[in-house]
Amino acid sequence: MDSRRKLRKSLLPLFVLLACAAWLIVPWKYWFGPSAKPGQNRPRDRAEIARRMLSAGRFDEVLRIGSQVSPDAPEAAEVYALVGQAFLSRGELGNARKALEASLDRKLEQPEALEYLAAIYLASGDAVRGLTLLKLVSELKPEAFRPWLAMGKVRHDMGETAEAARAYEECLKRNPPAEETRQARKGLIRAMMDDNRLADAEPVIAAALHADPQDAELMGLAALSAQAKGNAAEAGELAEKCLAIDPANSDALLALAQVRFLEGDPATAEGLLLRADKARPNQTSVLQLLMQAQSRLGKSEAAAETRNRFRNVTERIDRMDKLSKRISAEPESPQPRYELGMEAIAGNMKVLAEQCFKAALDIDPTFEPARRALEEIAKQPAQDPVPAAPGS
Repeated sequence: MDSRRKLRKSLLPLFVLLACAAWLIVPWKYWFGPSAKPGQNRPRDRAEIARRMLSAGRFDEVLRIGSQVSPDAPEAAEVYALVGQAFLSRGELGNARKALEASLDRKLEQPEALEYLAAIYLASGDAVRGLTLLKLVSELKPEAFRPWLAMGKVRHDMGETAEAARAYEECLKRNPPAEETRQARKGLIRAMMDDNRLADAEPVIAAALHADPQDAELMGLAALSAQAKGNAAEAGELAEKCLAIDPANSDALLALAQVRFLEGDPATAEGLLLRADKARPNQTSVLQLLMQAQSRLGKSEAAAETRNRFRNVTERIDRMDKLSKRISAEPESPQPRYELGMEAIAGNMKVLAEQCFKAALDIDPTFEPARRALEEIAKQPAQDPVPAAPGS
């Protein structure tokens, strides 16, 4: 009896110690919280906890939960999607891409995850795969306007103006909020004008100006449209009104330059075009007219230089289109992304260049050309934002 009593006395402190250790190691909710209730699905709880942690900005906790989920677990698709969002919030695009791909491999019907992955593809120059995912999102969420708005922008950047216009029209059919409606209308107007559908653009311009009569960008587009239809007086009036609000609006500067050039004033046209080129570099329409104005003024050297710039811009756009297709064909190669970044640097598209170099390093962290290119960008002084895609 004494030996048993001694054994019980010696085991009691051990039980207390183990209980304290369990209390410290295992979250209290596991024992006393909702997850302890009978009949609840513990795997589902892990997904819900991961979602709460993501909302709270506790990204390390989301990654910890993800590391504990088996690839074959029923909640793997949902948790891996949340892990992808956590990586994305931390700026780790490569890991985010892998996590989202792993999630969608297990369950494709996840519109939110598809949108995030599409954004990653597009940011790294992979327009083809990005568009494919956006189209799938639009099929899974027929009422959603955002996929169509994004498709419109990407299609337009790729020079597919008719497809861009259709995407913007689909966006507007879904009655997006005011700001997105403005974006879609402006995109639709540009796409229709670039597709030589001036008559179709007229009612869209009228509706947009009725809703936002003081919008300088809309006035600039309306001035370009009026000039294209041969209404020089209307174009000039709209351009002047626009420039009074935004002196650097490249559309209004181009429209007014066209008016002045046709009036026989190439000197004024040249000045307006130089301002337009500074405000928004590498527009082929601006460079074409600038070359003509300089030739009319007898500035042969300046005209030759502008002609070379025009040729370089058009050739660069063609190379960038081809590189975008290479990126889709070689998704695990950093080389085409790096080359696209170098083309973007040459075209003064710093944002796109940074995205491409970072995407190359996400694929291969040892890819030194991309690392050196990013270091060179970091040494450069800050610049005003410029268009991040060819032809925009």
